[in-house]
Amino acid sequence: MDFFTQHSFIIAQIIGFGAMATAITSFQLRKRKSILIFQLICTALWTLHFFVLGNMTGCVINGIQTFRCVIFYFKDTQKWAQNKIWLVLFFAASIVAGVLTWENMWSLFPIVGMMFSTVSLWMQNPKHIRLLTLPVAGVWFVYDTVCKSYAGMCNEVLASISVITALLRLDYRKK
Repeated sequence: MDFFTQHSFIIAQIIGFGAMATAITSFQLRKRKSILIFQLICTALWTLHFFVLGNMTGCVINGIQTFRCVIFYFKDTQKWAQNKIWLVLFFAASIVAGVLTWENMWSLFPIVGMMFSTVSLWMQNPKHIRLLTLPVAGVWFVYDTVCKSYAGMCNEVLASISVITALLRLDYRKK
């Protein structure tokens, strides 16, 4: 690994750990809008992380997810954002992005993760958001492993723990 490549790799991991911190925090929040704000920051950082690593499928899928968080943030208050066509558009965008940035068969994993997370963040109930986030962690963990995204791998493990903790603490604890 040459000097530039080594430093880029380290910078990418630092950015990824910042993304991980926002992701883990997001699942502990009670309100959908708060979750979406943290997810927006998180996906923007993952976009940069995968760009610096040179993994274009992960980069573009996360870029789409950043835009998706903006649209979904307005879902409660704006009629235009409530249209289910957004689900179809984000599914289609993830497939097109996957085709255009195809690296290998592992490129399928971010696409599947994008579809699960799109459905989860469309939902109103934070419990349902958390439940549908669990499969997302699994598919991204595989992609992160192949791409040597150590921050991503840690993120998926810790995000899963955070989601399960939040489910127990906020959703399943007897009142």
